[in-house]
Amino acid sequence: MGAGGRRVRACAAAKRGVIMTWGSDADGQLGNGAAGGHLKGAALPGMTGVIDMSGGREHVVALKQNGTVWAWGHNNDGQVGDGTKTNRTAPVQPTTPASSGPARPRRAASRCRSRA
Repeated sequence: MGAGGRRVRACAAAKRGVIMTWGSDADGQLGNGAAGGHLKGAALPGMTGVIDMSGGREHVVALKQNGTVWAWGHNNDGQVGDGTKTNRTAPVQPTTPASSGPARPRRAASRCRSRA
């Protein structure tokens, strides 16, 4: 699996359910909680059991085996889905409009696409 968007400056790939990230990190796209980028792939802490992921405009969305959705990166238009416009340098769970709880898909999804 992999993720990359039209303007995503970070690259990510999932192998055995672990996300590896590398590249530029101007807006938190790497999800490692730190500023700056890195040239070699590094495992993203806490992101295991990932079955799919997709990149949008400088952000990434991942779907875990347990059905939870996680997102991070540039968030100027709310594309991370956490109810803010704050860039997220580490994965957060999007919230549903009707509650403050984490978003969960209604059924297991085979693809998770972000078009923000």
